[in-house]
Amino acid sequence: MTKAPGIRQYAVEQISNLLGKLVFQAHHAARSNHPDAIHDLRVSIRRFNQAMRAFGAFVPAREVKKIRRRLREIMNAAARVRDRDIALEFCAQANLPETAPLRQTVAGQRDQSQHELRDLLKRFEARDYSSRWRVRLGL
Repeated sequence: MTKAPGIRQYAVEQISNLLGKLVFQAHHAARSNHPDAIHDLRVSIRRFNQAMRAFGAFVPAREVKKIRRRLREIMNAAARVRDRDIALEFCAQANLPETAPLRQTVAGQRDQSQHELRDLLKRFEARDYSSRWRVRLGL
């Protein structure tokens, strides 16, 4: 069964657009300390992954697997930051003073996780994974 060229073109455009959004969000998250930047990065990764899954017939499965492995690393690092952001929100909702040991500990862990994520995202940019992925996926 051959695939209609219109569907393939649509699939490639969707994957390409979502990759572009992921790159934008990765760049933004690497330079921002704001919790929304981390959330938006995670959303963009999930959407890009879903597009590769939904349009899997139009991209090389072996390459998708490699890309997913790299994205999982970024997603896990972003999750560590996001988890601390949520914990800090709970501390604030509980009216826990900023000087409370628990809040100080979580804030320190968040800073460390943010630093690790930022380093990972800078390597992502420096190695130009997005261009490599475009080629490997045939975008």
